[in-house]
Amino acid sequence: PRRTARSSPASCSTATTTARGCSIRSAAAKSFYPTSTRVPFSASASGTPPLNVQWQESTDGGATYHNLFNEVTLALVRNNVTIDMHGRKYRAVFTNSCGGPVPSAPATLNVTTPSTITPTSLTSVTEGAPFNQAFSANGSNGSDTFTVSSGTLPSGLSLSSGGTLSGTATPAGTYNFTIKATDSTGCFGEQSLTLTIYASTIVVNTTADTVAVDGFCSLREALQAANSNVAVNECPAGTPGLTTINFALSGDTPTINVSGTALPAITEPIIIEGHSGGATRVELNGLAANSSANGLTLNNGSAGSIVRSLIINRFGNGLVIFSNGNKVENCYIGTDASGSSALGNSGGGIWLMAASDNTIGGTTVDARNVISGNGDGIRLDSANGNTIQGNYLGTNATGIEAVANQSAISCSGSNNLIGGTTADVRNVISGNGDPIIISGSATDNRVQGNFIGLSATGGALGNGGGVVLIAVSNNTIGGMIDGAGNIIAHNNSAGVTLASISGAGTGNRISRNIFYANSDSGIDLGNDGFTPNEPGDGDDGPNHLQNFPVLNLITAP
Repeated sequence: PRRTARSSPASCSTATTTARGCSIRSAAAKSFYPTSTRVPFSASASGTPPLNVQWQESTDGGATYHNLFNEVTLALVRNNVTIDMHGRKYRAVFTNSCGGPVPSAPATLNVTTPSTITPTSLTSVTEGAPFNQAFSANGSNGSDTFTVSSGTLPSGLSLSSGGTLSGTATPAGTYNFTIKATDSTGCFGEQSLTLTIYASTIVVNTTADTVAVDGFCSLREALQAANSNVAVNECPAGTPGLTTINFALSGDTPTINVSGTALPAITEPIIIEGHSGGATRVELNGLAANSSANGLTLNNGSAGSIVRSLIINRFGNGLVIFSNGNKVENCYIGTDASGSSALGNSGGGIWLMAASDNTIGGTTVDARNVISGNGDGIRLDSANGNTIQGNYLGTNATGIEAVANQSAISCSGSNNLIGGTTADVRNVISGNGDPIIISGSATDNRVQGNFIGLSATGGALGNGGGVVLIAVSNNTIGGMIDGAGNIIAHNNSAGVTLASISGAGTGNRISRNIFYANSDSGIDLGNDGFTPNEPGDGDDGPNHLQNFPVLNLITAP
């Protein structure tokens, strides 16, 4: 009979054994390692009959080991590794029917202090600016290699393997990405970062008045992005301190029809440049807006803004200014796109509310505003130290034909300058109901060098009334400096009227002006027509009813 062979100790083999572990990071810092960190170990052995395996763990540095329940394969995975597991040793013990146990060499679990990538945040930057930020990883086991593990960098920036993020900050937008630092042992740390690149210029490329993800940047969205310095749909984030809004619209004077609620009030410094993208000016039409909606509002926080080359019509007020130090240039406010017909703002063209040091117009033709067809052309309510120069108020864009405001300028503020002493800062204030009304607590205002009732070429246009001062003191109409005198002509009342409330209003200087062709006297003290001189000048009223000079003799040289 055939004999069944028996195995003998000589036929058994438990040859070399090995074990491999991994040195890892702690799960203590979630931004580097999640709590579900997995650490794999493996072991191998050869021998016959087939070997059995049992994984063991030592918590006392290898002095003693205990079996791990149900860990009987060649692979061991320790989950949820924490810092208190540092230093534990793991080995695989092999047996078969021939003998054993034969342990593998132990693998030590090293749970080290988490590496920290610094900095942990990035400073926002303006589009087009150079950018350079070096990162470092502390607590690593060797030289680190830096990579981007998730998210996308701006196209203008790149991350070197040594950890320097550099390049040109472009394009504008908000970028979320994660940087990974991997050390020589394969262990790594990660840091999530956000970089905002502010747009130095936001380009409006649609005439639609929308807020939507539609592939376009509307003016309403652009103003929101400029105010918040956060991207709004397709409009990039504005730049803290100053954002420019340009336009890329077809046509010489493209129109944005504002509907429903007013455009967002501007709360950050801004430049709105209508003369851009091929347009001469951009029209804001408020016909479909709420009746109380203003065209634009420069609110608190917007100091230092510039509004240039816009056409603003058919709103409650065209432009309302609450902040200081702004400029309004080259705008048509209250007319059509040609500047020839009235499409007025029912309240006022420009309304300054307790705002100071603003400039309406300027010293060049390119800065001139046409402010016509409105209720008040310019209204200065408790607004001090403002300058109004070089504008056409009550005429068309040529300065020759009338496009009337009910009142060209209404002022209750102080220390404002209307005009100046040179021809380039002269306002043409003609064709209106009243050219200038100064009232309330207004004082130390100067009205100088203007055409009041004349066209830009000196023709007759007139106003419904002349310059009117109502119970105010210490204002100047004209002045003692060459060029300070106004030409006040063709008006349907006195050239300058000082109206009184209980005799109030003194110290107003009216000098070196030229008056002619007005329907009443050049200067009317008291708004009651001709006031005869009183011997001794003892009567009282506006400017103390000062007697007028009487010329007794004129001698030719």
